[in-house]
Amino acid sequence: MEIQPSLPLWTAIALHTTPGIPKHMHPVIALVTAGVEMDVLGLTYGDYSDAEREAVVQAFPRTPHFKEDIIQAFYDGIKHKPETTFGNVKADVIADKNPTSIAGISAVSSVDHIGTTDRHAFRLA
Repeated sequence: MEIQPSLPLWTAIALHTTPGIPKHMHPVIALVTAGVEMDVLGLTYGDYSDAEREAVVQAFPRTPHFKEDIIQAFYDGIKHKPETTFGNVKADVIADKNPTSIAGISAVSSVDHIGTTDRHAFRLA
């Protein structure tokens, strides 16, 4: 099977909100996620000098309320499809902005999902 040149980038975009997995994949996928984790979540913030961080902000200016703005942008992009947030960071955005229901669809956590399954459906012999 021939791998399309755009596959690593597409996969990086698809997985950048799913912690833990991208760092074990193609370097482009790992790099995109590491950048998002540093820029948005502040992970590894202390690994960079003030000068390095300032250079990034100069090259890519932020809005005055970057953190609040990006959370709102995330929410605006997923509020109509909360079921797609299962298992990724966006589930936290849904929980923060509207923890119970969006347009009649509840955001379901993995604990909710496990708790609603028939616990006796699979028994060992």
